[in-house]
Amino acid sequence: MVGVTASALMGVMNPLLSNLCALLDRDDVKLEGVHRQIVFLRDELSSMSTTLEMVSESEEANPQVKEWISQLRELSYDVEDCIEIFMHRLGRVDTCDGFISKIINKVITLKTHYHIGVQVSELKERVMEINDRRKRYKIDPSTFSPKFVAIDPRLPALFEEADRLVGISSQMDKLVKWLTDSTSTLHTQRKVVSIVGLGGLGKTTLVNQIFQKVRSQFDCTAFVSVTRSPNVNKILSDTLLQFLKSSPITADQNQDTERVQEDLYLKALEYPQLVNMNRDYLQNKSFPHKEYVYPMMPLDSNDSKSLLLKRIFDNEDDFSLELKEVTDDILKKCHGLPLAIVNIASLLATKPISKREWERVRDSLGSALEQDHELELVKKILFLSYCDLPHYLKICFLDLSIFPEDHVIGRSCLIRRWIAEGFIAQQQGQHLEDTAENYFSELMNRNMIEPVGTDYSGRPRACRVHDIMLDLIISLSVKENFVTIMADHKLTPSTNKIRRLSLQGNYAEQSCWLGTNSLSQVRSLSVFGDVRKIPSLLDFQVLRVLDIQNCSSLEDRDIENIGSLIHLRYLSLYNSNIGNIPIQIGKLKHLQTLDLRATRIKKLPATIAQLHQLVRLCVPNGVELPNGIGNMAALEELSVLDASKNSPEVVQELGYLTKLKVLGIKWCADSAINDEGNFKKSLISSFCNLGERNLHSLKIETTERCSMDFLFDSLCPDPCHMQKFSNSPIFSRLPKWISNLSVLTNLVIFIEEVGGGDVYVLKDLPALRCLQIFTTEYLQESLIIRAGGFKCLEDFHFRPSMYLKKKGMMSLIFEAGAMPRLNRLWFRFVVHDTLSAYGAGFDFGISLLSSLKCLWVSINCRGATVWEVEVAKATITNAAARLPNHPRHEIHTFGEEEMVENEEQEEDGHAAGQQDSTTT
Repeated sequence: MVGVTASALMGVMNPLLSNLCALLDRDDVKLEGVHRQIVFLRDELSSMSTTLEMVSESEEANPQVKEWISQLRELSYDVEDCIEIFMHRLGRVDTCDGFISKIINKVITLKTHYHIGVQVSELKERVMEINDRRKRYKIDPSTFSPKFVAIDPRLPALFEEADRLVGISSQMDKLVKWLTDSTSTLHTQRKVVSIVGLGGLGKTTLVNQIFQKVRSQFDCTAFVSVTRSPNVNKILSDTLLQFLKSSPITADQNQDTERVQEDLYLKALEYPQLVNMNRDYLQNKSFPHKEYVYPMMPLDSNDSKSLLLKRIFDNEDDFSLELKEVTDDILKKCHGLPLAIVNIASLLATKPISKREWERVRDSLGSALEQDHELELVKKILFLSYCDLPHYLKICFLDLSIFPEDHVIGRSCLIRRWIAEGFIAQQQGQHLEDTAENYFSELMNRNMIEPVGTDYSGRPRACRVHDIMLDLIISLSVKENFVTIMADHKLTPSTNKIRRLSLQGNYAEQSCWLGTNSLSQVRSLSVFGDVRKIPSLLDFQVLRVLDIQNCSSLEDRDIENIGSLIHLRYLSLYNSNIGNIPIQIGKLKHLQTLDLRATRIKKLPATIAQLHQLVRLCVPNGVELPNGIGNMAALEELSVLDASKNSPEVVQELGYLTKLKVLGIKWCADSAINDEGNFKKSLISSFCNLGERNLHSLKIETTERCSMDFLFDSLCPDPCHMQKFSNSPIFSRLPKWISNLSVLTNLVIFIEEVGGGDVYVLKDLPALRCLQIFTTEYLQESLIIRAGGFKCLEDFHFRPSMYLKKKGMMSLIFEAGAMPRLNRLWFRFVVHDTLSAYGAGFDFGISLLSSLKCLWVSINCRGATVWEVEVAKATITNAAARLPNHPRHEIHTFGEEEMVENEEQEEDGHAAGQQDSTTT
């Protein structure tokens, strides 16, 4: 455990050392006394960091080492706070001009150096004390023994009885097929099947069952478990021993085999020798060359229940119906994780079989990881996944302990919090946000967090943490003094200073325990839910993150002292009752994110334009932005700008934002726009300027039926970096410039009528992954989608208007090879017109979309008989059933009130005849 603690602390130490080096590079820190002391701090902390890295490789639970790490952690936080304050004061001096001002600045600089010198001297003494303590404790990296090789907690899975396993038969069949295909072909290359997933999903159990099933089909076999700190020589030795034992040998070979086995058992063979022995043995063995990756999924609800009941009852018929609800609640907390289910089942098996006892277990699951011995194995298994994280991911992962259980955590918000906290290390040639995105992706790839939804680029929009994993993270965070949580009127215990505070729920009397001193070193304050009274902002001295979500009782007076938070980098008041932002917000010179969505704010103060480091500004509809936003040179995201509330001058300034990547606009009818002519000219000018620079995403929304045809051929040059374009105001036809968007991945467009020529243009967009077309007119000719286009398209929505009452409305037709990567399809059609044109067995070519995984169909029943609707449903269902992925499909109907009783009543519909088709 001490190694994990040290590794997490490295995530704090490394950014601190970078900050110290950056501070020493400043010319205004050259005064000899302060400079020398900061150099001392840097050198001593760097030396301790080296020791810390050595400690992170050890698992010794020495109490003295733990205490030294705890003191070093608190010192690191205090040094970083001191440096933060110092750099802020120096930054204030830099902003003044003029001769008299320079003299005053010199005096202020000297005064600042004096005060900081006193603080650095105190920190220097603490550094020396901690270093002396390290020497007294004999914390010497060279004395640390290797990590203790404990029994791998996955070992019992190797001996699991096959008849007690649940939900793995289909997975076994698929993996066995991968492994055994072409085994008769002689190759010297390898076949690799990687099974990936969260600890506790049953990977070891599944692999062992497969191994037992297929081992007879291979020349030689070995089953080796690799620990977090693998002894490579032992792995190679064990592998070769199992090879030798598994292979049939002749009498002549027996003597040589026994000699090799004796060497492996008795001699300490070196790595090169073991590699060569394994390589020599595998010559001419059957190893077909192919590589697979199999992501293991959690159990579904039926298999989860079956697994739980098998472990408790000899006969599932003994299960009482009165236990159904509480059983479902318990299984919901397990999220299909077999290891969690098995261990909770073991716990339930020791209790009286009664609803009351099971409810008690359900209610105690949140703290069970700390208290119940039966669940210790769950903790150990999940702990394996955490321990395997590099130190820079550990600290980001611990940050997830701040969020409540089952909270959906937005990806972009999370990574901006990480940046604001200083968790993201600067990588050469890479933007901080890109590095943070990589961190998020790595946690997702390691199955440490669960994805929630996807955006236009295929990235998760948000994530959540498994309940059982969250309990583990909170336990670790408390031990690391990473976060203090107040939930259910309880405060997580802490003997140290509060560094991060998470308030969860309704607390009207928190002031009784929160004093000024207890909050002075809080770095982040996160509020979830309707906390009736938040602490005074004047109590916070080094706050970097203020995240208040869904707090309807939050009032304007609660944030009137926002200007005192001079170190604030992230401010979110999402879905709160705030109606005004104080003018003092202009003092927040380090602010990077300002999220005011779903508030009552109608106007931003002019001082917003002074936030020169602001990267992301999100406001609700109906907000008036001030003049001067063109000076916010760091701004990369602005959403939304309301066309009815802002002047042409403000719109013109958009074009000055050279770093702007994401822009959202709320459009309205021409009559609601102030100075409509100049407004549109300013908008076109800004779009052209932004388009040739960095604009990646443009979203134009409206709640009215209004036109955007003035943009039809006005964008010059083309917005060449555009990846996402979403437009709900209506174009009369497809804009010309869309055909030149070579990196466009997501297109959502409202258009009066779409024809074959439009689809011909869209099919050649090389990066297009998501296409949504809405039309105000229904198709008068069918669109035949043929092979050769839409090579990257994964998501296609075709939604023509369903409220017109024209005759002979047509739809889509997919031919073989069309949209080869399409995963999701959503489309509408008029059932009577379609069946009249193509007959009862017409399936739109759905059965040819071999990659399809999800299908949503909306049927307009106007003018149709019950028979026609049922035939259409059956045809679509059968088409989906024939696809290799057996896509999940939903069929919705509307317009039933206009159905007819028999075909004779809709004779005009039959007269429409076969329609002309346009091919693409």
